[in-house]
Amino acid sequence: MTDDEMDGEIELREGMELMTIDGVPLGTLVSMLVDEEEEEEPAFLTFTGHNNGDREYLLPVEAVVSQEGSTLRVSVEANDAKRLPAFHEDRDPTDAEIALAYTLSGLENPYEG
Repeated sequence: MTDDEMDGEIELREGMELMTIDGVPLGTLVSMLVDEEEEEEPAFLTFTGHNNGDREYLLPVEAVVSQEGSTLRVSVEANDAKRLPAFHEDRDPTDAEIALAYTLSGLENPYEG
């Protein structure tokens, strides 16, 4: 277990690598999106997927379960990672995209209801 895992502190930085919960490389962290109501903490991460060029994907920040050096492990399984919603810089994520990102991460959607 790393020091980062022991003290619960996870440091998010652009360029970090993401790995699925089952150990498959997922992509590279591009940006952190801040919820307009919770201006201090990021609500979502965007990342480019391996073998998908410049396409960015959306992932709830709560999906990050641990940090090992410059790699973030997320709660998404490799099979489900292929279905994560794309992120579009020209618009906000839709309710359906947000719901899908939370579902595939195995998390409850706090925006629902």
